[in-house]
Amino acid sequence: MNSFWGLTGYLPLIFYGLLAYSLLRVLPKWFKKKRQGEVEGGRTGGPASSTPRGVPPAQPPATVSESVSVVLRRQVPPGAAESARSWLGGIPRMPDGVEWPRSISSEDPHQGERPLHFLAQICCSDLPRELWGGLGPREGWLLVFIDPNQGCPDGSDAFRIMHLPQLGPEREAPQDLGPVHDGIYAGGSYDWLPREAVPAVWRRWPVDIVSFPNVLHRNERHSFVTPEDFAKTLYDGAPVFPYQDLEAVPPYTFGQALRAVRALATSMRTEPRGKRGNQDAHEVLGAESSLDQLRESLTIQLATAVEWAESDYRTLTVDQLKRTLALVESCDTVKRLQQRLEHDLEQRKRWRLSVAEDCDEVAAQLAERPPEMPFSRHDWDQLQSRFAGKEFHSFELFITRDGEARQLNLHERSDQTNLAIPKGTTEEALADWLNPETRSRVPADRLANLEAAARSLWSNRPHRMGGYHDGVQSDAIEGPQNELLLLQIASDNGMDWCWGDVGAYYFWIRPQQLEAGDFSGVEMRLESH
Repeated sequence: MNSFWGLTGYLPLIFYGLLAYSLLRVLPKWFKKKRQGEVEGGRTGGPASSTPRGVPPAQPPATVSESVSVVLRRQVPPGAAESARSWLGGIPRMPDGVEWPRSISSEDPHQGERPLHFLAQICCSDLPRELWGGLGPREGWLLVFIDPNQGCPDGSDAFRIMHLPQLGPEREAPQDLGPVHDGIYAGGSYDWLPREAVPAVWRRWPVDIVSFPNVLHRNERHSFVTPEDFAKTLYDGAPVFPYQDLEAVPPYTFGQALRAVRALATSMRTEPRGKRGNQDAHEVLGAESSLDQLRESLTIQLATAVEWAESDYRTLTVDQLKRTLALVESCDTVKRLQQRLEHDLEQRKRWRLSVAEDCDEVAAQLAERPPEMPFSRHDWDQLQSRFAGKEFHSFELFITRDGEARQLNLHERSDQTNLAIPKGTTEEALADWLNPETRSRVPADRLANLEAAARSLWSNRPHRMGGYHDGVQSDAIEGPQNELLLLQIASDNGMDWCWGDVGAYYFWIRPQQLEAGDFSGVEMRLESH
């Protein structure tokens, strides 16, 4: 009993001791933070970090309920460029005093400051009053610039949003503006061009601003805002053709035909594949195998192929194996077979060189005409017929491996000189169709499908402003938002845009910033597959 009261007598001392210890730890940190806030407030001209008396505490982030969303619908067919109020790609219209945005890439800082690429210009007076819950500008123009050659463009260095109160003259791109695709990441269909020929600006495409109710749909897997086959709805039931199913457009200018002939000449001069493999196979043939073993292997392959020969696509394989086996049986020694194969290889090289020289002669004739001069379908058919039917058959030794085991094989190879449609003619046809001055160049028999393909949406994802976003990796959250979709720019075959792996750029802004017309705090995020 006495010990209990003796202990409680020390409780006030313990309490005050703990209180003093806490104050000694907390007060110095509070004073330090207060001094830092006063210094920062004095340096920036803003308030200190502590809240002055009489000022209410900070309110929770504002939320906005949105009733509409806007889709930027590419015009099909496109209207005149000079009458366009909003457009994607091309060049901007900026007053003379406005500088072209530049930045230092956080991904490639060693390249120094570089101009950003112009992406879009939107007429704010065409935006519906309800968009963004009534917030944001309804006068002037929004301009968007990006750096398309970054893998993870999530920093402020990768884009710039500008709001201009008035238009200016068309601003030519800076001379040091690089290609829209540098070949490192996905970025459109420029694989048919050398890097130095990749354009510095995207094709210009006028857009209409079309308003839709902001409605969120759900299925078993995720939520989404764009209904299936949305392109048909977007273009009022007009024909839509999948861009990936669009047949290549045959050459319709002398320049394109010249490119096709030169491509064939290059392929004919390319060192035949498998030459090193032939040398290895010759060593195996001489050191580890016999003619009888090779003959036995071909006989087994032929027997197996004959069993499946009911299908027409196997007939050629059977015929090739028969000719290959006949070659082996005609050679009574390994050395004679090797001599025959070396002779075939030399003959093949000479034949391919003769085809290349024939291509050079035709190319010289085509180069005499202006590259933009029309080249008819009849001209193309005649040009193809000049090279059609030419082929050369030869035999090749090669090795297949199954773990450590090596199997020697011999097969027949056929070289043909079919003149193929060169890469890029479809993209050039689309660019010519967009330009009223060159639209007549596009072959009439390809025009309908080209227009229908121009209406298609890659992954059913449109370019959008406001409302719910069409996420690639994320779902939209239903209800009022404290972060608004300023702009969604999707991958687009028509624009030669491929963001990441068929993804989209999403530009987000806070309601307070949008209400104040402050676009400096916009955040851009890339989502892709």
